[in-house]
Amino acid sequence: MSRTEILDRIRKKLAVDSEDKTRLQVVESRLANHLPNTIPSRCRQSHSDLVDLFQEKMEKAHGTVNRVNNDTDLGGEIMAYLGDGSFELCINVLEFELDFSAYSSVQTVEWTPRSSLDICISDCFGAVAETGSLVISSSKQMPLSFNFLGEKHIVLLKEDQIMGAYEDIWARTRNDMPRDITLVSGPSCTGDIEMIMEFGAHGPKELHIIIIGS
Repeated sequence: MSRTEILDRIRKKLAVDSEDKTRLQVVESRLANHLPNTIPSRCRQSHSDLVDLFQEKMEKAHGTVNRVNNDTDLGGEIMAYLGDGSFELCINVLEFELDFSAYSSVQTVEWTPRSSLDICISDCFGAVAETGSLVISSSKQMPLSFNFLGEKHIVLLKEDQIMGAYEDIWARTRNDMPRDITLVSGPSCTGDIEMIMEFGAHGPKELHIIIIGS
């Protein structure tokens, strides 16, 4: 059943009209005048401090972070992280140009929903400094499973996409909510077996973020 059909059934039960201007104005007013919850003081620092906080939190969760300028050769930066060896790269990046033509050891592959990939490279919707979390939204261009199938996941993050608190992220989505939002706060891990932390149990064993300055 489609979203429209579900909403039409609800309206029928409530005996309301989808074109009722008074009801629409009430909804629009609530969205426009939404008040945030209490925000921790650490989320109201200067933006440079928020970037530092995001890196600190992510690294505590065993993610790795590197910062570069916007004129950096991102392909070279990624290869410096990967080191020597032959790799298959699956790339889903909308905001940046990546060039690996100079690297004969690299093979780029098309994404398919298969069980595993060597390295997945993507950008993301944003990040939250409060907890050091990436915010990943699904779309036609970004299948959700893409972010969980690679042995290593490399994420390109613009510095100005880093927000202080979750409320700052929700404010950006209130009028255009994606189908799915996932919060990623480090590489995949579990401590279910004898309380021993294992990485890569349900997703990427390594998570590397490249923060790109403005």
